[in-house]
Amino acid sequence: MKASRENLIDLLRATRFAGQLPVRLLRRFSARQTNPDVQSEPVEAFLSTALVHQSLLSQCLLRIDGTTEPRRLSEDENPEEDNREDLTGLHVSGELIHLRSSVLQQIELLSSVIDAAESTGFFETKLVCEGILTEKASLASKLAAMISVEDALSPAPCTPRSDRLSSSEGEKQ
Repeated sequence: MKASRENLIDLLRATRFAGQLPVRLLRRFSARQTNPDVQSEPVEAFLSTALVHQSLLSQCLLRIDGTTEPRRLSEDENPEEDNREDLTGLHVSGELIHLRSSVLQQIELLSSVIDAAESTGFFETKLVCEGILTEKASLASKLAAMISVEDALSPAPCTPRSDRLSSSEGEKQ
């Protein structure tokens, strides 16, 4: 059973580590929030929830292993450094797609953690991770909706109609 317990600890650490990317993306997205089409309130709520999830995962690690990561996530981050990273080439929908992808990755890891926690008898960890999984699935769904709205609001890349008319007129002559 020790190997299974170690597997659970490794999965929890991997899940917590995977959760750091969405937090960084949400912080950057929130700091650069200048697009009037995307409201900042949902982003702030997503960030707050992601930080709570990271804390819950740390608490699970503490209960099982007796140790936590050396530093808490909020202390790991250097917001100034994150904001210096240039994402201006990406559209908002591209950033949201990246964020959703990282959330989906964490969902996969959480499913593995839940299975490992159940098989090793760590039912409190299982329940905590099931709650996180439910909220992550909801977040992924909301991000998908935001991506769809953003894509609908962005202008479709197409050639102007006048260019098409002038080229067809040239063919007739």
